[in-house]
Amino acid sequence: MIYKVPFYSQFSDVKDSYWAARSCSIVNLKMILDFFDVDSPNIDDLIKNAYKEGLYGPWGWKQKNLIEFAEGFGLITHREDFNNFDRGLGKIKAHLDSGGLVIASIAKRILGNRRYHSILVIGYEEGDSLELLYYHDPELLDGAKKKSYFVDKETFEKDWRKMAMFFSKKP
Repeated sequence: MIYKVPFYSQFSDVKDSYWAARSCSIVNLKMILDFFDVDSPNIDDLIKNAYKEGLYGPWGWKQKNLIEFAEGFGLITHREDFNNFDRGLGKIKAHLDSGGLVIASIAKRILGNRRYHSILVIGYEEGDSLELLYYHDPELLDGAKKKSYFVDKETFEKDWRKMAMFFSKKP
């Protein structure tokens, strides 16, 4: 099961070069808003509005504030931290099954440094157990060519920070 979610790149679609490297969570939110057909500003204005409302801090976009910001667009949202990987993965799958989307916080290692990033989980595939998660990565430039990427369960377990934000449309 995979949702047809529009893809935006923080490097191709964000005009301000300062924000391009810092806008993964807001670009994910824009994909969510457009998927749910919610009237919203363009990506650059969305970033400006989020910044004006204090969503950005020294360590990036504040998840609690991002949730409240998304609720202002009429979305149903919440965030969770998980101690148990399988429980968290089960929650992600259940939320996707209910028609929602999930922003997952991941750790990336670049030249020996660890930094945080977020991806938008848009589907999954399972055999005897959940095998793959499909996602959009706003950091990628080639989203127009390749609509979604996938990650196997073992890799996701290694890189996921066990933090997720859940989004759905009000009935």
